[in-house]
This record gives sequence, C-alpha cells and structure tokens, in this order.
Amino acid sequence: MGLRRLRFRAPALPELPGVSRAERDGDLHTLWSNDTDAVVRRLVENGVAFHELEVLPVSLEEAFLAVLDGEAP
Repeated sequence: MGLRRLRFRAPALPELPGVSRAERDGDLHTLWSNDTDAVVRRLVENGVAFHELEVLPVSLEEAFLAVLDGEAP
C-alpha cells in the first residue's frame, strides 16, 4: 500500500499500532502509516471523537526521510 499520512483533529489519542510516526500541534494530529484504513478503524473502535480527517500521500521528501529513519520498508 505504501506510506501515507493521516491528518485530523481530536482531543487525545490512544496508543495506535501501525503508526510509524506521529506529530501533534494542539488538537491537530498527523500520523504516518502503511495501513491508514486500519488506523482509522482503531480510532473508531476506541471511540476517538475525530473530525476533519484527511488521508494524504507522503511527499517525496517525507518518503525519503522515512526510509533513512528506517520507518518504511
């Protein structure tokens, strides 16, 4: 499937398996994962009140940095 980025707003997040990188700025969360569908399912299963969900491809620079950091296969 390849590395993709999830961006959404939520007050807090539980531990989410399958997330290779996470950033937070206030209530705005950005997560990187190879299986964004599974991450969204876990958000719903955990009752996370998220909104403004975006699923985005990573940029070439982000993909390159992920490979260098060992975050992507």
